[in-house]
Amino acid sequence: MNHTINNPAAIATHHPLAVRAAEEILLAGGNAIDAAVAAMVTLCVVLPGSVGLGGYGGSMVIYLADERKILALDFDSRAPREYRDDVYAPDAFAKSNNGYLALSTPAIIAGLSTALRDHGTKSWKDVTRFAAEVAENGFPMEPDSHKHLLKWQARTDPVSL
Repeated sequence: MNHTINNPAAIATHHPLAVRAAEEILLAGGNAIDAAVAAMVTLCVVLPGSVGLGGYGGSMVIYLADERKILALDFDSRAPREYRDDVYAPDAFAKSNNGYLALSTPAIIAGLSTALRDHGTKSWKDVTRFAAEVAENGFPMEPDSHKHLLKWQARTDPVSL
């Protein structure tokens, strides 16, 4: 593999494996969107309590230098179509944060694949390869991830088990 990145690049995430995923994509000729998607999918694997493939979603701000244009992509999760306030009464906060009523339609895959399709240069298979290898081969679990799993277990209601 060529170990030179032709364009100036900076990679910053809160996990070294995500940085490595992005770096590999950049070294393989990918652009910033390719690298961001590779990093994010890897974060979904290694830090599911922070973000996950079935998780909240998010947003991405993209600067297209050649066009001098800024884009924003919103891919937050969606509430169920049949949502009604009365289902969550009287304790909407607790019900919307714990148990089966807290579920929403995850949008992270849709958002990341849209960014890649519209502004990336690599395929979904290319940018997710590193994350898939990490998931398949294992990785050291972060202490915070273990804490998240224990908290989730403690809050799980009988219906969700």
